[in-house]
Amino acid sequence: MADNGAGPSLLTIGAARVAFTQQPLTGRQLVYYAISSTGPRGSLGWDAVRGLATERARWQAAEERFHADVRAAWEGYRAAVPEGAARLLPGARRRSVRAEERMSRALDEAEERYRPVREELERRLARHEREERRAREERAHHWETERLAARERERIRRERADRCSALAVRPLWGWRLDESGGTAYVHRHDVDPAEAPPAGTRGSTRPWCAYDLEDQLLRLGAEGTRRLVWDQAAREAVVVECSTPRDPMAFEEWWATVTRRRWTSSQLIPPPEPPAPDPGNSPPRHGFSGSDYGGTGGFGGFGGFGGDSGGGHGGHGGGWSGGHGGFGGY
Repeated sequence: MADNGAGPSLLTIGAARVAFTQQPLTGRQLVYYAISSTGPRGSLGWDAVRGLATERARWQAAEERFHADVRAAWEGYRAAVPEGAARLLPGARRRSVRAEERMSRALDEAEERYRPVREELERRLARHEREERRAREERAHHWETERLAARERERIRRERADRCSALAVRPLWGWRLDESGGTAYVHRHDVDPAEAPPAGTRGSTRPWCAYDLEDQLLRLGAEGTRRLVWDQAAREAVVVECSTPRDPMAFEEWWATVTRRRWTSSQLIPPPEPPAPDPGNSPPRHGFSGSDYGGTGGFGGFGGFGGDSGGGHGGHGGGWSGGHGGFGGY
């Protein structure tokens, strides 16, 4: 861990706790910390600490001194304890007891000399353990917060989709063309229009759901209609019905949600799709009924203009209003 140029760099230094016993004092446990000599070792707070290179050198020196003191105590004991036949001589038992006492005092002194380093490392390990635990708790809290936020976003998304769909399936929409046929005026039958659509032009006479409305507008686009004018009162009603205080929704968002084609704007009908490479494998498309569209003459095939009374709009029924001819259904 660098210090950003303010001083020496902090290192991650392995400091593994080692506990052992030394004969003949098997009931006594000695503790020291094995300091790694190179590179980061271990996990902070468990068997590693942060420290300076100079601190690592000092801890290693203390560790080596502790080892040397324990070894000297053991060697002093071995030198003083009678071995072999000498253990049977008078006073041998007393010499062994005194040797153990001297060894115990020597170990006391070794532990006392090492104690400041041991306690320093224990404090640092404890501090790192608290820091790591706090970091883990913060990460867990962050993950839980993200999980709950994602679940809330998904709930809002589903509820929005439900509201959009609930409005889209209701037969509310109608349209009317201007005299040139280049602009279609779209309104809702259940909402008083902000402005009356142009009079005396062709249009629908019955309400349609949003899905059927899109089909019909795309058909008009294939005939040459490009521009759409949505009644402002109808747009505002959509916003009110599909928005919540926590999830406001614009009209453009609703239209983009319920339509199947890619609309760059609700005010421009997308151009017709290019023909499929293999028309025989193309999915069936909906057509309009003969009684749905005013005018004379008609198409054959997909939507086929029919006579005075044609079939219903594919799968949905009904169609445009009156006249001598109209779109024919399947």
